Amino acid sequence: ASLEKVDGVDVVAAASFTGAQMTLPDDSKPGGFIGGIDPETYGQVFKVKMETGELSDIEAGTMAVDRQIAEKHKIELGDEISVVSASGRTGTYKVSAISDEPNLLGQFTLVKADADKLNASPTDAFLGIKLAPGRSVESMRPALEKVTDQYPTMRLQDSEQFTGSIVKQIKAVLNVIYGLL
Repeated sequence: ASLEKVDGVDVVAAASFTGAQMTLPDDSKPGGFIGGIDPETYGQVFKVKMETGELSDIEAGTMAVDRQIAEKHKIELGDEISVVSASGRTGTYKVSAISDEPNLLGQFTLVKADADKLNASPTDAFLGIKLAPGRSVESMRPALEKVTDQYPTMRLQDSEQFTGSIVKQIKAVLNVIYGLL
């Protein structure tokens, strides 16, 4: 809310993640993360690739499933997936879209209100900001830092820095796997 009030900020989109176990149509029960977004604002800030359907197809009571998960478990539009979150909360959601963006959406994605119901302490994992036309990242950085500096766990990153941090995380996981091998 504080970032939305900064002059020059056009849209702020939030994403939350919660751990859960899903029961898929093939009766497998994988663990994973469920993302929670507002599809309208999220689509204005992030360019999300979809395999089938649109980001706007994710509505209350529905979910998007990542393409790789859908292929592996033969999940189709209209299938239902039951969820038990790490906090023990449950829900069942109809598949309304197949995504192809696991870094921005996760393996399973709900509207934020549904995702928040699954989480005992809903929090945002990251925020995306779209600047107003004519505003540059560098000119906006001081005003945005005034807000983010109040929160010690927040890091202000432009799109290149954000992408670089994802690459670093992937490299760290790969190093652990190589070490185990």
